[in-house]
Amino acid sequence: MMKIIIVMGPPYSGKGTQCEIISKALGFEHISTGERCRQEKLNKTEIGQIMASFEEKGDLVPDAIMKKLFGQIIDENKKNKGIILDGYPRTKKQVDDLIELTKARNEKISLVINIDVPKHELLKRAAKRAEVSNREDDKDARNSYEKSADF
Repeated sequence: MMKIIIVMGPPYSGKGTQCEIISKALGFEHISTGERCRQEKLNKTEIGQIMASFEEKGDLVPDAIMKKLFGQIIDENKKNKGIILDGYPRTKKQVDDLIELTKARNEKISLVINIDVPKHELLKRAAKRAEVSNREDDKDARNSYEKSADF
């Protein structure tokens, strides 16, 4: 049976960094939701095209599509020692979906880690990452940080 670890926390809390450290230490596959979704869209897979169609309209990708994607991810990694999920689940519905997916595949969630970081620190990290990495999802980070500097 594969072990499944979920790492939760707000954006910029360091989930990705911690997942990389844990995955190397345990020999688990690190699954970044954002990276996987970008890969699906770039490769123009069926799921990627569906995701892109929702995002082009400014809509969130429906939970049913994310459930299908994570079913595939679990199936792809069945022979691995374990996986670390970074960025999924995010909603109560996605939690329920993930539990359903794991039960249907005779897997189980082994551990959930929640990373808690004060809001001001998150905004500071967001502004820093926007400077360093120039990621599209960070483009408004500097303005958010500057607006929050007095709280």
